[in-house]
Amino acid sequence: MYEKVCYDNSFLKMVVLRIDFPSAVPSLTNDLPVKLANAALNRFPIQEPLKTLSHELMLSPEKIEHRQSEAIEWQFHGRDREKTLTIAPTVMLIKRNRYSTYEELKDEFDSVAGALFAQEPELEASRMGLRYVNRIEIEDGEPLRWSKYINDNLLGLFDHFTDPRVLTRVMHVVEMKNEQVNVKFQFGMPNPDFPSAIRRRHFVLDLDGYVQGPQGLDELNANIEEAHARIQNLFEESITKDLREAMRHGEG
Repeated sequence: MYEKVCYDNSFLKMVVLRIDFPSAVPSLTNDLPVKLANAALNRFPIQEPLKTLSHELMLSPEKIEHRQSEAIEWQFHGRDREKTLTIAPTVMLIKRNRYSTYEELKDEFDSVAGALFAQEPELEASRMGLRYVNRIEIEDGEPLRWSKYINDNLLGLFDHFTDPRVLTRVMHVVEMKNEQVNVKFQFGMPNPDFPSAIRRRHFVLDLDGYVQGPQGLDELNANIEEAHARIQNLFEESITKDLREAMRHGEG
């Protein structure tokens, strides 16, 4: 019911779309396939390959072995480094610090993932995750007063703990298991000044939709759509009309 909702000035600080693979993808272990590299550069024009080290500890009754291996992780950035695409043998993810629309994010994913799955037709992901981190920052008012912007149903603890002089952090974690997509919802005041007492009005709505288990490209696309719908519904149910107006007009 919220698919057409869009805000001019949201409080989104980070969006991550990530898929993990059960084992290293052969074509990603040394050099990126040309078509995949071109698809990445088309949307993320700054290329930055990085060497990474992985460590593995092998235990047996006879001995303890330590193995170290080197791998290449390819990172591609937007022109202003407002977004990053990471491709590694066991993971592919897009991270956005500046967000416009879900359609743009999904279009970027489709372009790169399509090239990867075309290169590896039998490839399946073992996990998909879509995460939206909203940090609502209001300059004026009492630090613990959020009923103007946040649904009262999420604010029960603030009625019990009312003295900001002694509170250093107030966070909740709710996890929901659905038939297809699970959601982890973290919300509250993480307090950027921790361990000092809360003195600034910062409220976080951190929503993470994910699916565990084998997923081909078609299943991934369906799961991403479902995760986005659940996240958007939960976000809209967690805020008030005053926050919606603030995001439409850039207030706050």
